[in-house]
Amino acid sequence: MESILCLTDYKANSDQTFRFALYLASRLSAKLFFVHIFEAPGQAVEERKEKPTDPPAETGKESQALELQRLQAFAKEHGGDQLSEIDIRYLVAGGSRRERIAELFQQYDLDLIVMGMRNRTGIADRLFGDLARKMIDKAPCPLLLIPPEASFREIRHIVYATDFGYHNLNAIESLLRWSEGLDAHLHLVHVSEDPEDNQWAETQMEKIKRTFEDENEENRMHFTVMEGEVQEGIEDFIEKAQSDVIALTTHTRGYWEKMMASSLAKDLAEEVEIPLLVFRE
Repeated sequence: MESILCLTDYKANSDQTFRFALYLASRLSAKLFFVHIFEAPGQAVEERKEKPTDPPAETGKESQALELQRLQAFAKEHGGDQLSEIDIRYLVAGGSRRERIAELFQQYDLDLIVMGMRNRTGIADRLFGDLARKMIDKAPCPLLLIPPEASFREIRHIVYATDFGYHNLNAIESLLRWSEGLDAHLHLVHVSEDPEDNQWAETQMEKIKRTFEDENEENRMHFTVMEGEVQEGIEDFIEKAQSDVIALTTHTRGYWEKMMASSLAKDLAEEVEIPLLVFRE
């Protein structure tokens, strides 16, 4: 991983979102772009950490200079000595957040976007907020969403909800690299109420095991097929594995897509209290 974008709006839990981004940038040896996008129009302005208090003279816009200083002050307050351990860039821009993120992706070839979720509202459709929901569908790279209740902790166990299909291979490869960089364990789990579905999943699981046999010499990967009610099974497994992150892949006809079509999936989403890592097929 080479570059991470962390988006902040300074609202509740923004400090925890930033701490997760700092941690990942440090452990995965990635450059961190810390970004605030405000409503007023304006071109993106970048400032390196080496000059945290100097306003960008080339813009000539006081508002952007103040926004940049605010962003740097926030990073200093919540990042402390960790800021000296990574290559961090500060960027502020006005306009549409989604359009700006797309521009930044093109400019910096981002590998991961980290952002916070909104406060709980009781409905899954509002759980992530408008931007986060759109990003799940449109994000050009993996997306790490930090729930409002989440407090930073080191990532030691990652649970990936999967059907063990080959469309999950890219995500599994990425997660294996995460587990190596973070010194974490990767748990691949499939839960279904249909015994025939689980038989197919077990066959696929063995194929996946063989595919990653060489990469799994340190036994970081763990494989589980469970029969039972999906929501309860995933929740129980997350608790049993003491998971720090739950990961999934969104695609047209995959495992999580089927889950999200049900009210049970919405109930599960409402109860997520650990970071959610979303890959797109």
